[in-house]
Amino acid sequence: MSDNITEVRSPDISIHPPTAFVAANLRRILPDWHSDDIWIVIFLQRSQFPLTTTNDIIEQEKNRLCDRFLEFAQPVAQQLNSQGWMTDIIYPPSGYPLLSCPNPEKSTIAML
Repeated sequence: MSDNITEVRSPDISIHPPTAFVAANLRRILPDWHSDDIWIVIFLQRSQFPLTTTNDIIEQEKNRLCDRFLEFAQPVAQQLNSQGWMTDIIYPPSGYPLLSCPNPEKSTIAML
C-alpha cells in the first residue's frame, strides 16, 4: 500500500446526557427549546492533519470534516424530528444551531 493513501476511519458516535455547562446554558444555546429531556450525540472523527494551524490544506480538511459531519447529522435529525423529538445540529464553523433560532448573543455558544 502506498504511503500517500489516507485511511478513512469510521467516526466515533456516542450519546450522553448534557454536561453541567450545557444544562445550565441550554436556554442560551437553544432558546426555542422547552424540554428537560435532553440528550447529546457526540460525533468524533479523525482529521488527516493536525488542525492547530491554518492554511489552505487545513481549511480544506476542516470543510471535508464538516461536510462529513453534516452528511451524518442531517438525516439523523430529520428522522428524529419526524418521530416527534426536538432535534438540532450545532454547526461546527459557527457554533450556532442549524434548525432552531440561534441566540443573538454571539459569545454565548463560542465555548461549545
